[in-house]
Amino acid sequence: MGPRTTRSLGILLLLLLVAGVIAALTYIAPERGVRPTTFGGWIGAAVPYIVVALLGLAVGLAELSSTFPNYPLEAITSSWGLLLLGVNGIIAAIVFAIARYYSPETNTFLLVLAVGIGFQSIIRTRFVLAKQFGGNGEGRDLSLNLGWLYEQFQNLCKTQIDLVLMRNRQSTVEHLIARYPSEKDLYNLAYFTIVARTLSREEEQARVDELNKLMKNISLPLDVIRRSLALMILEIGGQAFAEVLCRAAPGAVQEKGVLAVPAAAPAVATDRDQLVSQLADSFGLDQLADLARQAVDRAPSGEDREALMRFVEGTYGDNRASEQSRKVILARFIVEKGGVSFATELLPAP
Repeated sequence: MGPRTTRSLGILLLLLLVAGVIAALTYIAPERGVRPTTFGGWIGAAVPYIVVALLGLAVGLAELSSTFPNYPLEAITSSWGLLLLGVNGIIAAIVFAIARYYSPETNTFLLVLAVGIGFQSIIRTRFVLAKQFGGNGEGRDLSLNLGWLYEQFQNLCKTQIDLVLMRNRQSTVEHLIARYPSEKDLYNLAYFTIVARTLSREEEQARVDELNKLMKNISLPLDVIRRSLALMILEIGGQAFAEVLCRAAPGAVQEKGVLAVPAAAPAVATDRDQLVSQLADSFGLDQLADLARQAVDRAPSGEDREALMRFVEGTYGDNRASEQSRKVILARFIVEKGGVSFATELLPAP
């Protein structure tokens, strides 16, 4: 059974469970204690329960997506993520049934708001009943921590979701390394993943600096570098993007991160990945450094040319990194800052 099928079944089971609980509560605690006699009446009686349950599910979704921003879909659709959602929705519906049973004359709309929003806040709140003079909210302050039990449940779910995501990440990283065993290929893919994302200039530069720092760290074994590059691709591009890369043939990454199965014909000269590879194979380190200095003058307006030149000189003079790594970095710099046309003109005639 594939991951998509498992996710779909999990979501379906969650919806069926919530629907079953809502149906039972609608029968036990109908509006004003009067059970409807028609199908439309039953639907109308269930609507408040549905709204309250949806509010609970929405809060659970917000908690999961904010806790696991890099893997929101995987976290939400995991078994423990669905359990957290179910608990939020079902408990909210049960509390609404209790409130309706003991307050049958209360306006339904106000009761829905009070339970759907207020209850979600109460179970996450610590109330200080009596505060010690000069205290900081701790120590001997008299408090009522209603959210302690829910916090423990949250921590349990988070730990289990972390373990599930770690297993999934390990599997995806292994597939990426098996598909792209070359350090250079993984570097190129990681770079493309960064520039293909809609990041700000500062965020993109920080990611590129992190990538280059990893490539220059000669104290790390090559296997660790490959795994770190694959993990970076996964975390920046997401699970779906990494899965597509695992299915694609090496060299199928084109400009803007669009994937296509390579044709039998030779790669076109506008393929950035191919250009980087050809530049790194055609020129030595000294030549690439000279070409990178020329590319600085062709960089887009607004770029800090002094910073670009420092990057070129720092990469060229970093003897701790392997020569091949520095060549790949400089070749990438030439293509990105000098432009595809400039890089294509530099290649020797076939």
